Amino acid sequence: MLPPIPPSPEEMRRARSRVAALKERARRRRRRHRLAAGGFAAVVAAAAAAATSAWLIPSSKTSTVRVISPSTTITSPASTTVPTGTTLPGVAATRTSLLYGGPGVVVVGTAPTGEAGPPRLYLSTDAVHWANVTPPQSQAADNGSYGWFEQASFLNASTGWVTSWNPATIGGRIFQTTDGGKTWNSIPGGGHSGNAGATNLVDLISPTTAFAEDFEPTAPSMSLSITTDSGKTWKTIYKGPPPTPPNGRYQGPFEMPMTFTDTRHGFAAMGVPPAESVDPEGDFFSTSDAGLTWQRQTPPLPDSPLTCPTSVDSTRTTTACLYTLPRFFDTNHGILAAVMTQGSHAYVAFDDTSDGGQHWTRASQAPVTVTPNPTQGGVQGTATFGYPLISPASARTWWVLGWSGSTATTKITTDTGTHWTTSTAPLPLGDPTALAAVDSTHALLTIENVTANGATTQLLVTANDGRTWAKPSLPK
Repeated sequence: MLPPIPPSPEEMRRARSRVAALKERARRRRRRHRLAAGGFAAVVAAAAAAATSAWLIPSSKTSTVRVISPSTTITSPASTTVPTGTTLPGVAATRTSLLYGGPGVVVVGTAPTGEAGPPRLYLSTDAVHWANVTPPQSQAADNGSYGWFEQASFLNASTGWVTSWNPATIGGRIFQTTDGGKTWNSIPGGGHSGNAGATNLVDLISPTTAFAEDFEPTAPSMSLSITTDSGKTWKTIYKGPPPTPPNGRYQGPFEMPMTFTDTRHGFAAMGVPPAESVDPEGDFFSTSDAGLTWQRQTPPLPDSPLTCPTSVDSTRTTTACLYTLPRFFDTNHGILAAVMTQGSHAYVAFDDTSDGGQHWTRASQAPVTVTPNPTQGGVQGTATFGYPLISPASARTWWVLGWSGSTATTKITTDTGTHWTTSTAPLPLGDPTALAAVDSTHALLTIENVTANGATTQLLVTANDGRTWAKPSLPK
């Protein structure tokens, strides 16, 4: 057989141009999948090991409804670290490709704009002190291009998996650590096509067991797989089905992010913001047989004057009703957020369970104002919805972030919704896209800014419960 003919310089230039276009389209679509559960999506791996984390206290909430009162409002001073309508210095050179918050750990992945150089990975246990834990295996270019870190799943601050993807090779790798990123094992995995929206989500259940979802929205298709040997082999469990005509109602968790509490019990939700821009009806499913079959659940929605849609393909819908993925703090106790939103008005309820998710009870709710943001997937027909960002820091501490124009409003409870503190602060140019709360005062936030030259994503941190936001000091 003759050896392959190497491409000409002009063919290489055209190929790089096509790759750049694919990368941008795929990156933005994948972001919608990563944000499908708001802050909750970042903690999908916490369930199995959360009971062993000292800062995760099982919820002692009763089944009564606690509305936000009394509350305290804090307004930040006019002069802050991030003036309204400005961009932060230094953010144009890099973008944030990964923001993950799990049990006692936060992980950030960055990459040079245009993937002109190798990516970086950072880990912290308090959002103040950071370590550069970049896997050495991720620093080599492949086929003339560098990949970026795409998704993470950690059991605790020591044990976790991080996926990366290279658009030039249409391939991915899974990096595994058991010592907090000091050393990494690298295996093929987490790969997907270069089609817009294609992604792979990994949910770590134990050091050797994980679930993985493959999304191919342009097909459309999806599959759920499991490994019990650290990713050496995978077994496909579930595929589809897609929405069923004529009303387009989902009969199962098709292309919905999932989280598992063990090898048999799991949940799937359209997410907040939704994984796709065409579904204002947020279905919520559970499984008790490792994902072979799924049952629809209806956790309580907020008390509000809004009415939920009756069909996912309704173009006359003015209200969206969605659920986040739940977060469990032991095998029985967990919380999720239910959101009803219309225009710039959103109502958020937190539901809790004490029986592993078989039943859900509304524990608290809070109104929030949020500017409709089309980049989050908020367009249905002629209606545009605004979605708040939601992230639990622990079983008792929950964050809700909304915004109006260039002002962010952060609501925080440290007693499971009995009392809420509200802070306001200006934000730089762009739209908030992901929130990862660490404790009652520290949280990370990503801001996307779309211009004629493309999209950039910058990372902000607060150390004073949302009164000011600034660029974190990440090591080189």
